[in-house]
Amino acid sequence: MSGSFRVGVNYWPAATAMRWWRRFDREQVSRDFAEIRAAGGDTIRFFLLWEDFQPRSDTVSEAALALLRAVADAAGRQGLVIIPTLFTGHMSGANFIPEWALGAAGSGRFRVVSKDRVVGRAIRNWYADEPVGDAQALLARECARALAGHPALWGWDLGNENSNCCVPPTREAGRRWLDRIAGAIRSVDPSCHLTLGLHMEDLEE
Repeated sequence: MSGSFRVGVNYWPAATAMRWWRRFDREQVSRDFAEIRAAGGDTIRFFLLWEDFQPRSDTVSEAALALLRAVADAAGRQGLVIIPTLFTGHMSGANFIPEWALGAAGSGRFRVVSKDRVVGRAIRNWYADEPVGDAQALLARECARALAGHPALWGWDLGNENSNCCVPPTREAGRRWLDRIAGAIRSVDPSCHLTLGLHMEDLEE
């Protein structure tokens, strides 16, 4: 067997977990990345908590983008590459969703968390809801613009287990969404890699 493969981790800081963008600690990130590198890792997949990066549908946080660049720089200093994950979204048994992407009262398989509170509202299906899709394309494009050409960027993940949030109503709707988000990224960074974080149920179904 020839060739090589990447060895990486899913990363949240232990002390702050999903809230790390609001309680950002550069020294902690640098220490963690150094430890990952020392353990033999070369790739970091991390997660952009959606409401921290896009507090309103028409607004991408410049402060969050600056922190994203800081994470890329920290990885680069350790010789690591990064895979930022958009629209998080689902994580560890809950769906973290910005308030503007929620609809009417409802419930689903997983609890929905918005602004640090569990809420009894349904997630708008971004495969079929055009305004939510517009907002996602904006976020994807601006995040990609922020890291375009960065030497530590391996590529972008278009979501973590998206089907735990919502499911495309048709196969074609799913393909259109993928094309739209991929197109938004590649409009500013044509050569980056793209992937999509699935889980076992996606493959079984």
